[in-house]
Amino acid sequence: MFRLFSYFCISFLLISLFSPMGQSEAKELNCGTCEYWQARVDPAIPLPETTVELNEENFLKAVECLLALRGRISSSRFPSAVVSSTLSRRFPSPTIEIASLYYISFLYYDNQAHCRAIVLVDKDGNQNTKESIETAYKAYQSWFEKVKEIGLEKAGEQKLDPLAGTDVRWY
Repeated sequence: MFRLFSYFCISFLLISLFSPMGQSEAKELNCGTCEYWQARVDPAIPLPETTVELNEENFLKAVECLLALRGRISSSRFPSAVVSSTLSRRFPSPTIEIASLYYISFLYYDNQAHCRAIVLVDKDGNQNTKESIETAYKAYQSWFEKVKEIGLEKAGEQKLDPLAGTDVRWY
C-alpha cells in the first residue's frame, strides 16, 4: 500500500509540474521572464498558477533560463525518481542545477520518463560528480547553440541528444 501511495505522490507531483493549461490563461502570464521557467525546478520561486504553450520561442527561452541555474546546489522541487518510487528511496533529491538539465530534456523529448532517475552517471558509474555535471552543462550548452542554429523541429528530426559525445548519461 505504501508503494502505491508513494508512486501516486510522485506521479501527482510530476503531473502538476508538467501539465499544460489552456492558452487563454497562458496569455495572461509573461513567460518571457526567467522566473517563470526557473520556478519549475527551484522551490524558492513560487510556481505560477498557469502554464504556457511550449512553442519554439518559449522553448528557447526556457533552455536559456534553465542553463543559468548552473551552480545552484540546493535541493530542487523534484524527487529523484521519475518512473519508480523505489528509486526515490535510493537517490537523494536532485539539486537545482541537475533538475534544470532534466527539465530541459523533458521539454525537448516531451517525455518525463526519458530517464529512470534524475541522476547523472559517468562512464565509471559515479553519480552526480562535479566533473559529470560540468561535462553535462558544457554538452547542453553546445547542444543548445546547435538547436538555435537549426531550429527545434530539425533538432528533433535529427534526434540531437544533449549528452551525445560525452561519457555522461541519465540514470
